[in-house]
Amino acid sequence: MLRAPHVEVSRPKRNWILVACGILACLVFLLGWELRTSRLQSHYFAKRAAKLTWAVDEGGSASPLQAPQGPYDLRHGYARLADMQARLESNGFRVARQAAPSNELRALVAQNIAPPYREKNGAGLQILDDGGRTLFDARPTHNVFREFVDIPPLIVQALLYVEDRTVLDNSRPRMNPALEWDRLLISGWRYALDNLFETGNTSGGSTLATQVQKFRHSPQGRTVGVRDKLHQMLGASYSAYRDGEDTRAARRQIVLDYVNGLPLGAAADVGEVIGLGEGLRVWFGKSLEQLVVDLSLPEERDGLTRKAESTKQALALLLATRRPSLYLGPDRTALEQRLDFYWDELVAAGIVTPELATAARSLPLALRHRRPQQTTLGFADRKATNAIRTDLLDLLGMRGYYDLDHLDLRVQTTLDIPAQQAVLATLHRMRDPAFLARNGLFGERLLGDGDPTQVIYTFSLYGSDPSGNRLLVHADDLDRPLDLNDMSKLELGSTAKLRTIANYLMVIARLHERVSQVSVGERWKMAHAAPDPLTRWAAGWLGVYPDAGLEEMLDASLERGYSADPEAQFFTGSGLHTFENFDDKIEGVVPLRQGFRHSVNLVFIRLMRDLVSFYTAASGYDEHAILENRNHPQRATLLEASVARESRGQLLLAYEQYRGLDADEAVRKLCGQNGRQLQRFAVFYLAGQPEAQAEELLAAANRLFPERASEFAAEAPRLLRAYGHRSLSLSDQGWLMKRNPFEIWMVRDRQHHPDARFAELAERSAEVRRDAFAWLLHKGAWRAQNIRLRIELERKAFEGIHAAWCELGYPFGSLVPSLATAIGSSADRPAALAELVGILQNDGLRAPTHRITAVHFAEDTPYETHFASAPPATQRVMPAEVARALKTLMQDAVENGTAVRARGAVQARDGARIAIGGKTGSGDNRYETFAADGTLLTSRAISRTASFVFFIGDRHYGVITAHVAGESAGDYTFTSSLALQAFKVLAPSIQPLLDRDQRHAGVSNSRSHVAP
Repeated sequence: MLRAPHVEVSRPKRNWILVACGILACLVFLLGWELRTSRLQSHYFAKRAAKLTWAVDEGGSASPLQAPQGPYDLRHGYARLADMQARLESNGFRVARQAAPSNELRALVAQNIAPPYREKNGAGLQILDDGGRTLFDARPTHNVFREFVDIPPLIVQALLYVEDRTVLDNSRPRMNPALEWDRLLISGWRYALDNLFETGNTSGGSTLATQVQKFRHSPQGRTVGVRDKLHQMLGASYSAYRDGEDTRAARRQIVLDYVNGLPLGAAADVGEVIGLGEGLRVWFGKSLEQLVVDLSLPEERDGLTRKAESTKQALALLLATRRPSLYLGPDRTALEQRLDFYWDELVAAGIVTPELATAARSLPLALRHRRPQQTTLGFADRKATNAIRTDLLDLLGMRGYYDLDHLDLRVQTTLDIPAQQAVLATLHRMRDPAFLARNGLFGERLLGDGDPTQVIYTFSLYGSDPSGNRLLVHADDLDRPLDLNDMSKLELGSTAKLRTIANYLMVIARLHERVSQVSVGERWKMAHAAPDPLTRWAAGWLGVYPDAGLEEMLDASLERGYSADPEAQFFTGSGLHTFENFDDKIEGVVPLRQGFRHSVNLVFIRLMRDLVSFYTAASGYDEHAILENRNHPQRATLLEASVARESRGQLLLAYEQYRGLDADEAVRKLCGQNGRQLQRFAVFYLAGQPEAQAEELLAAANRLFPERASEFAAEAPRLLRAYGHRSLSLSDQGWLMKRNPFEIWMVRDRQHHPDARFAELAERSAEVRRDAFAWLLHKGAWRAQNIRLRIELERKAFEGIHAAWCELGYPFGSLVPSLATAIGSSADRPAALAELVGILQNDGLRAPTHRITAVHFAEDTPYETHFASAPPATQRVMPAEVARALKTLMQDAVENGTAVRARGAVQARDGARIAIGGKTGSGDNRYETFAADGTLLTSRAISRTASFVFFIGDRHYGVITAHVAGESAGDYTFTSSLALQAFKVLAPSIQPLLDRDQRHAGVSNSRSHVAP
């Protein structure tokens, strides 16, 4: 019998198979064990996360962490740290402390993985006052759940059923919430099928943890490809294990973060809608507090209805997160269908009762699409806040308040909230007639018959110390966005005399330095030959007192006398003008010191005339020689500049008259509606086309004036004979049409360039404008030339005066070239006027005015940075002797002059009077028309203003104004007395602040500046 050969398996091969099976079994067991316990990954991620740290150190970090470009990072400013830091450092701030990331954290972020840290659900802009009190808080504290336990259980259960059913599984303490294996496998399978067959279905793998990472830290809140998904999962894993291997607390935080941060699209007038609380407020007008109450109600009668409504609204927002633009749009069919599906699912899961689901189905889902009503403060109560926010917009380069208010930023300011609130409360009461009467605001030169509710008051108070000037109070009672302190242009009247006399004393100081350097003999020559009176006086005085110091010369210069005679005429501002004194009892020659004390207009008009002469000479012009010598070499240059300016002004006037009209409309307006219409059109048309025939003229006229076609047909031959085939100059055309020649030229130019801007017109018309003024350059036009030369020389002098004023804080780009600038015609701004007094308080040093002292960014995050204002870069713009002389003049005005009402308004802590100095001003701004002989024809009020700029002691200064705008200003007769009385009424509001600053400074605040 044959037997099959016996084949024996070798022992080594059999052992290998057994080993492989054993390894496989171990791997399967290990995988199952890991799936149940997450022990290995928890150990790995917790160990790595422990190294993902940062420390906040003094000074700036060598390489601050660069945040991802996700919506959360952009909204709160983390992704803009480098840009904001550069802006702040270029604007006088330095990095005091900053987060320095570990090498491991820096390497992680370099891989586009979000750093793990406790992310904020309530970040936003906070503004604090000098004492740490809250002035403004944009954090959404009322629209977020603070803790996980605050979320109604029904919301949590519904959310987990829809999105992630295992995330709160407490039986798995080390579970990785970023990884759910069944979801991951399904998602991978769908992704593979989509790559093969383009199914378009790749969703299903995102846990709550990865969704939070996606809508917070992925660009545009989206997942683009496998790499993005991997980054989200890794970021979520590190975040979950940042506090150790036990993730139960981290998973509750994930639910909290999801509910508070779910993206719900955008709404009109609101912007982005983030989180369940904000969604309820915007889409349904409901608060989180109301939601919590409703979901705790018993399910019976009205309680069932309210609970069903709130449940449906909350569930709708949770479901809408997937596609908010679809589900929260005008057509809510898709959202209702999704809700209907989940009602059955939630009932089956035991999360909601059948009764609640039925009641919810029956209720309409009424989404709102308008901004919800909010209780907001009036603009007057927000002026200080908005001033700070406006500064921050510029400092940080933000587009608007919406973006600014979402930054994770805490800002320390110089403002004092108690004083600010006290001042505002008093300003609001100054509309109450009973309060006004009790406080002496009615009477002569105060509030008369005008409506007190139409008077707008502004008040600013500043403090001065070695760290620079600090804004302490910033208030007005104008309930509109305009900030009258910082943004207005007001005619503040005689406060301009403070700028004028400051300019004068600066000139005297300049002359003291210059003349002191020459011999006594040279001084006497200058005293006789100098072309301006100020140089002649300075040289002569120093000739008599050759060793006098600046302080002595300044004192002497204030004793110089000027006539107060109002009868004289002054050629200024392109014509002859007369001026009046407020007090007509003042006459004769008045020393400057007295003129300032009593605010004598004519003294300052003549002082400004001397300043104009000084700056004319300083610019290299001898006015007398230029006007007397027809062959003077500087005449031609000055006349050309005058022609260019005057002709450009006339062209601009014509341009403004025809702005917005097309070519045909412009021609019709040029020709007018009266009986000369046909003649004007003929002149206009034939001057441009002198060879035109009657038929062409008639066709053009009929197109533009069809209503007068028959008249044109009859008149065309005569008009053609009169004006055709002639070369009419632009001046001849203007004379025949009784129109500005540049008006005619501009309308003709518009036929070819209908959309031309003024700059283009000015460039194209340069030769035409010169030709139109050729007559002025003829020697026979001597008188006309001299008039324009005087205007041009005055204008050039005012360029020098403007530069001097700007050094002392004048805020505008030019001055009105008129002697009336000395008494307020060039206007001013309250904050800028106060800045001048700040220079005096600092003995002639111009220091920056701080409103913001510190900026704390992204606290308790790896981007944390603290900025502090750097020491001020002061600039000496005035000799200390001049500053002290001006303060003496201002204190004299309070003690003995126009500001005497303010005397004793504030006191030191020991009861002593604090030194107060100031300058008053009032402006009656009117639109007036005059006849050819100078007779006043009409006068219409535009505004009325009273102001008082002041200093208090050696540390404080400010400005107060009272202002009425519009024609109703004609109903008021108040003067600067109103501003002074208002200052007295407001003084108790700032007294505690003055006491506090005096106590902290430890110095007396009552030093007198009045000369004995």
